[in-house]
Amino acid sequence: MLFRFCWLNRHQPDRQHASWDGHSFVSTCTQCGAAIRRHKKNVWHKEWMEQSDDALPSLK
Repeated sequence: MLFRFCWLNRHQPDRQHASWDGHSFVSTCTQCGAAIRRHKKNVWHKEWMEQSDDALPSLK
């Protein structure tokens, strides 16, 4: 059994599906499934920014 750091707000992203939202990288935690955002290199935290209607559109 792996020790999960999710309860310490240190998440593991699904790196293949991480995307840039105009402010930072966002992804889903592979351990708990929470929406997460990259705080700094190799440090991912649970989503802390509110969704906004005037957010930049996706470039897909």
